[in-house]
Amino acid sequence: MKDQYTRENIRSTMLKLVVIRLDISGITNFDGVIEHLKKASFMNEAFKRMRYLTRPRNPSPSKEYFSQNGTLPLSKNIQSEKYHFFECSLEESSKAFLDITPESICLTVQCDGAYNGSRKYTDFMIEVVECFNDIDHFISLDRIGIRKIDSVDIDDLNKFSEFFDKDFIVKNDFVDSHNIRESTKTSIYFENEIYYNVVQYMAKKTNDSYHIVFDVDAHLDDADAVEHYVMNSSQLRELMYIEMQNKMFDFFKNIVTEEYLESCKIKG
Repeated sequence: MKDQYTRENIRSTMLKLVVIRLDISGITNFDGVIEHLKKASFMNEAFKRMRYLTRPRNPSPSKEYFSQNGTLPLSKNIQSEKYHFFECSLEESSKAFLDITPESICLTVQCDGAYNGSRKYTDFMIEVVECFNDIDHFISLDRIGIRKIDSVDIDDLNKFSEFFDKDFIVKNDFVDSHNIRESTKTSIYFENEIYYNVVQYMAKKTNDSYHIVFDVDAHLDDADAVEHYVMNSSQLRELMYIEMQNKMFDFFKNIVTEEYLESCKIKG
């Protein structure tokens, strides 16, 4: 039974990207907030370098996805300042980076580097929220989002069952038709005020191999609910690390085989 597999005892080799994004508003002195954050001990322990950039403003993720390349569409090309923190030391050889703008705090973890689960990254983001609250109580947290993208390439459709079970239904389109090139299924769930956007994507490449993506985005954007969690760090952690990510893991378990889960089980 799949119940024996938990977020603590497996590490999926298909997991490519974890994004924790907090949308904010009300910053009156953005540079001052960054200067205060840079002096915090937890920040200096987490990142070694920083770069100031300007970039097109990135809106909150929508319910529509472009999962094949793991990116979301941008709105108008409006310039916005951004502080980019890199050389992460939350884990040895971590490939995580942090982007902070006047509109959002976004931690991106590339899981092909050292990745031993999201606990340290979630706790770090909660510390950032606490630091922002200490700096300026007029700063509002408007949205809490976590996104996880799993993907794999296979050179033969028969290898599909090494990873996924029948609940990954977009595969059926490729069995039924030799002419199909891409197939996407998007489902939106709502539970305890949290939206879960779940995307299955599969594409046939020019060399007859297949690119398969499973993309789950969890987000809470009810202003009153978000404000409740901001005022209580332990409840915010319960929301982000336990409630949201456990549900996301359930979606993942539903579409992979038990054999794959067993192959990802942490030894010892």
